[in-house]
Amino acid sequence: MESKELFGSNYLLLKPEEASVFDLGSLLFSSKLSNRRFIECREEIQATDFRQRWLIFVSVVTQILLLASRNSLKKVGDILEFSVKKPEKSSASYLSLAGLVDTRVDLDKNIKQNDVKYKGFLSMMASKISYENDNFLCNAVQNHWNVSSYSFLIN
Repeated sequence: MESKELFGSNYLLLKPEEASVFDLGSLLFSSKLSNRRFIECREEIQATDFRQRWLIFVSVVTQILLLASRNSLKKVGDILEFSVKKPEKSSASYLSLAGLVDTRVDLDKNIKQNDVKYKGFLSMMASKISYENDNFLCNAVQNHWNVSSYSFLIN
Protein backbone atom coordinates (compact mmCIF):
# COMPACT_ATOMS: atom_id res chain seq x y z
CA MET A 1 0.00 0.00 0.00
CA GLU A 2 1.34 3.44 -0.87
CA SER A 3 2.28 5.76 2.02
CA LYS A 4 -0.01 8.50 0.74
CA GLU A 5 -2.98 6.18 1.35
CA LEU A 6 -1.74 5.36 4.87
CA PHE A 7 -0.79 8.83 6.08
CA GLY A 8 -2.81 11.24 3.94
CA SER A 9 -1.24 13.90 1.77
CA ASN A 10 1.13 15.44 4.32
CA TYR A 11 3.76 12.92 5.46
CA LEU A 12 7.49 12.32 5.77
CA LEU A 13 8.54 8.68 5.99
CA LEU A 14 12.14 7.84 6.90
CA LYS A 15 13.64 4.51 5.84
CA PRO A 16 17.00 4.28 7.64
CA GLU A 17 17.79 0.83 6.24
CA GLU A 18 18.05 2.42 2.75
CA ALA A 19 20.32 5.34 3.74
CA SER A 20 24.00 5.39 2.77
CA VAL A 21 26.74 7.62 4.20
CA PHE A 22 26.68 9.67 0.99
CA ASP A 23 22.88 10.07 1.21
CA LEU A 24 23.13 11.31 4.78
CA GLY A 25 25.90 13.76 3.95
CA SER A 26 24.07 15.18 0.95
CA LEU A 27 20.92 15.61 3.03
CA LEU A 28 22.69 18.26 5.09
CA PHE A 29 23.42 20.40 2.02
CA SER A 30 20.22 20.12 -0.03
CA SER A 31 16.73 21.23 0.99
CA LYS A 32 14.97 18.92 -1.49
CA LEU A 33 13.83 15.83 0.36
CA SER A 34 11.81 13.90 -2.20
CA ASN A 35 14.85 12.93 -4.28
CA ARG A 36 16.38 10.95 -1.39
CA ARG A 37 15.87 7.20 -1.59
CA PHE A 38 15.57 6.87 2.20
CA ILE A 39 12.94 9.61 2.50
CA GLU A 40 9.43 9.28 1.16
CA CYS A 41 7.37 12.47 0.99
CA ARG A 42 5.46 14.71 -1.38
CA GLU A 43 7.47 16.47 -4.08
CA GLU A 44 6.88 19.96 -2.69
CA ILE A 45 8.09 19.19 0.84
CA GLN A 46 11.46 20.80 1.48
CA ALA A 47 13.65 21.37 4.51
CA THR A 48 14.87 24.89 3.80
CA ASP A 49 16.23 25.49 7.29
CA PHE A 50 19.46 23.68 8.21
CA ARG A 51 18.02 22.81 11.63
CA GLN A 52 15.23 20.83 9.92
CA ARG A 53 17.76 18.86 7.85
CA TRP A 54 19.91 18.34 10.95
CA LEU A 55 16.92 16.94 12.86
CA ILE A 56 16.15 14.51 10.01
CA PHE A 57 19.85 13.56 9.84
CA VAL A 58 20.05 12.88 13.60
CA SER A 59 16.76 10.92 13.48
CA VAL A 60 17.99 8.67 10.68
CA VAL A 61 21.41 8.12 12.26
CA THR A 62 19.75 7.26 15.60
CA GLN A 63 17.44 4.78 13.87
CA ILE A 64 20.41 3.22 12.05
CA LEU A 65 22.30 2.83 15.34
CA LEU A 66 19.28 1.28 17.05
CA LEU A 67 18.74 -1.11 14.14
CA ALA A 68 22.43 -2.09 14.21
CA SER A 69 22.39 -2.75 17.95
CA ARG A 70 19.05 -4.53 18.20
CA ASN A 71 20.60 -8.01 18.57
CA SER A 72 23.04 -6.82 21.23
CA LEU A 73 20.28 -5.04 23.11
CA LYS A 74 18.12 -8.15 22.93
CA LYS A 75 20.94 -10.25 24.41
CA VAL A 76 21.46 -7.74 27.22
CA GLY A 77 17.72 -7.79 27.93
CA ASP A 78 17.66 -11.58 27.95
CA ILE A 79 20.60 -11.70 30.39
CA LEU A 80 19.00 -9.11 32.69
CA GLU A 81 15.67 -10.91 32.59
CA PHE A 82 17.34 -14.22 33.41
CA SER A 83 19.44 -12.78 36.25
CA VAL A 84 16.64 -10.85 37.96
CA LYS A 85 14.51 -12.89 40.34
CA LYS A 86 10.93 -12.39 39.21
CA PRO A 87 7.84 -13.25 41.22
CA GLU A 88 5.11 -15.45 39.79
CA LYS A 89 2.88 -13.62 37.31
CA SER A 90 -0.14 -14.25 39.53
CA SER A 91 1.43 -12.91 42.74
CA ALA A 92 0.46 -9.61 44.34
CA SER A 93 4.01 -8.30 43.93
CA TYR A 94 4.31 -8.96 40.18
CA LEU A 95 4.54 -5.77 38.12
CA SER A 96 4.09 -5.31 34.39
CA LEU A 97 6.43 -3.04 32.43
CA ALA A 98 4.07 -0.10 33.07
CA GLY A 99 4.20 -0.87 36.79
CA LEU A 100 8.00 -1.04 36.76
CA VAL A 101 8.21 2.39 35.12
CA ASP A 102 6.04 3.99 37.80
CA THR A 103 6.07 1.95 41.01
CA ARG A 104 3.78 4.23 43.05
CA VAL A 105 0.85 2.40 44.59
CA ASP A 106 -0.13 4.58 47.56
CA LEU A 107 -2.59 7.42 47.17
CA ASP A 108 -1.52 10.92 48.17
CA LYS A 109 -2.14 11.18 51.93
CA ASN A 110 -2.95 14.90 51.60
CA ILE A 111 -5.93 14.25 49.30
CA LYS A 112 -8.97 13.03 51.25
CA GLN A 113 -12.15 11.42 49.85
CA ASN A 114 -14.14 14.67 50.07
CA ASP A 115 -11.44 16.64 48.21
CA VAL A 116 -12.22 17.76 44.64
CA LYS A 117 -8.97 16.20 43.40
CA TYR A 118 -9.71 12.79 44.94
CA LYS A 119 -11.74 11.22 42.11
CA GLY A 120 -9.32 12.43 39.46
CA PHE A 121 -6.31 11.12 41.39
CA LEU A 122 -8.07 7.82 42.10
CA SER A 123 -8.94 7.49 38.39
CA MET A 124 -5.33 8.16 37.41
CA MET A 125 -4.00 5.57 39.84
CA ALA A 126 -6.68 3.04 38.82
CA SER A 127 -5.80 3.44 35.14
CA LYS A 128 -2.10 3.07 35.98
CA ILE A 129 -2.56 -0.22 37.83
CA SER A 130 -5.18 -1.58 35.42
CA TYR A 131 -2.35 -3.37 33.61
CA GLU A 132 -1.56 -5.47 36.67
CA ASN A 133 -3.01 -8.84 37.70
CA ASP A 134 -6.07 -9.29 39.96
CA ASN A 135 -4.01 -10.12 43.06
CA PHE A 136 -1.98 -6.94 42.70
CA LEU A 137 -5.19 -4.92 42.21
CA CYS A 138 -6.85 -6.37 45.31
CA ASN A 139 -3.72 -5.77 47.39
CA ALA A 140 -3.36 -2.18 46.20
CA VAL A 141 -7.01 -1.29 46.76
CA GLN A 142 -7.42 -3.01 50.15
CA ASN A 143 -4.02 -2.37 51.74
CA HIS A 144 -2.85 0.88 50.14
CA TRP A 145 -5.98 2.77 49.13
CA ASN A 146 -8.33 1.65 51.91
CA VAL A 147 -11.29 1.70 49.54
CA SER A 148 -14.16 -0.41 50.85
CA SER A 149 -15.75 -1.31 47.49
CA TYR A 150 -13.35 -2.05 44.67
CA SER A 151 -15.43 -4.22 42.36
CA PHE A 152 -15.69 -1.29 39.94
CA LEU A 153 -11.92 -1.41 39.51
CA ILE A 154 -11.65 -5.10 38.61
CA ASN A 155 -14.65 -5.59 36.31
